[in-house]
Amino acid sequence: MQKHFNLPLAYTEEELESLGQAGTWSRCNKPMHKQALSTKWVFTRKLVVSPTDVKESIRYKARLVVRGFEQKYGIDYLDTFAPVIAHKTIRMLLALSAANGYLIHQMDVKTAFLHGSIKEEIYMHPPPGFTTAELPCMNGKKPGRFLKLHKSLYGLKQAPLVWNTTISAFLRTLGFTQSQEDPGLYLRPDIILALYMDDMLLFSSSLDSINSVKEALSKEYQMSDLGEARRFLGMDIKRSSQTDSTPAPISISQERYITDILNRFGLLDCKPMQAPMANHTLEPAPEGFLQDAENTRIYQQMLGCLM
Repeated sequence: MQKHFNLPLAYTEEELESLGQAGTWSRCNKPMHKQALSTKWVFTRKLVVSPTDVKESIRYKARLVVRGFEQKYGIDYLDTFAPVIAHKTIRMLLALSAANGYLIHQMDVKTAFLHGSIKEEIYMHPPPGFTTAELPCMNGKKPGRFLKLHKSLYGLKQAPLVWNTTISAFLRTLGFTQSQEDPGLYLRPDIILALYMDDMLLFSSSLDSINSVKEALSKEYQMSDLGEARRFLGMDIKRSSQTDSTPAPISISQERYITDILNRFGLLDCKPMQAPMANHTLEPAPEGFLQDAENTRIYQQMLGCLM
């Protein structure tokens, strides 16, 4: 590794080892007429809840991301759209579970995009801080200054579609039928699966059915079993104690998500209001008012967090 890059080495090497084991790329020298995409490291923190422990922990991760904006339409990619489960469908499934006492379990696919193979001929530069000779490759020690992609990688325009096509085909082999109304919903007589990219919820009255699907998914992909669902798509899911006569009620809350937004924009101490905006007509800007570009950007970010 080149010393002038100050990177968390343990996290980057863990990511590269995972990419190498998946057969993501091979070392090569690209044709003169093909461009090579650049990459960057993205370092994230993720809240992780152990299925055997209610306490949350923070997991740090380095993710190698391709600069997909360098791709050219018609050459490096075509279709990009990948369906995800709608929020209203999730709320409907939670209500259904509360009424019928269904179990709700959650799973996460590790490095989901690496499980899909790409058809396009795409080349990339080695990750920042590394040379191609230092990377684990599917073609061993064959020399080359560039990497040819065989698997989908985060940042590629077509990556979500490739993964969705891959997981949908596998779920059909398990007996699931994809809903026509919501393509992120997969149905089987004994179990329901909700898919949002690499996160999924399993709904069933039978723990055996849930465990059988978990086992099948774990054999095919690298999975994280999160046990009973507690947090999904920014929603905190809480279930009360069940009695013999009635199913346990379920409550959902976005308090933590709202608190994170307020903290991000420095508004934790703001005065709460029953309505987010005054009910009178908005007055036009005073004459001579100059719009501030920085405030406009922050305002747009706030709206984006609420949409």
